[in-house]
Amino acid sequence: MVEGNYLAGNGLAGVVMHAHHPGGEDMNGNQVVNNTFSTNNVMGDPFDGGVRDFETTAIAIYSVPPAEVTISGNHIHDNTIGIWLTNTVSGLGSNTFEDVTIPVKIEQPN
Repeated sequence: MVEGNYLAGNGLAGVVMHAHHPGGEDMNGNQVVNNTFSTNNVMGDPFDGGVRDFETTAIAIYSVPPAEVTISGNHIHDNTIGIWLTNTVSGLGSNTFEDVTIPVKIEQPN
């Protein structure tokens, strides 16, 4: 659970979760709720599998195996991408975005 934080100026996204291969890390049940995010991912994130994110990004969830993650009630501002995902998660509609070019970007790993 990541809750009630102010996250800004990080080299990677303010909250980053990576699960690179099936049968590896289990991200199910993780929650990112009621946080405030300013500009993050100022150094970029190459991920794996040919996927990369070099734009300012608040939250980045890279999961090769499908994962059930909740991202809700967050206020995200001053980023190119608000929430970057490789799969869908619950709670996305309850986040607010201000000065964010792409609120939610879903990209599939190779």
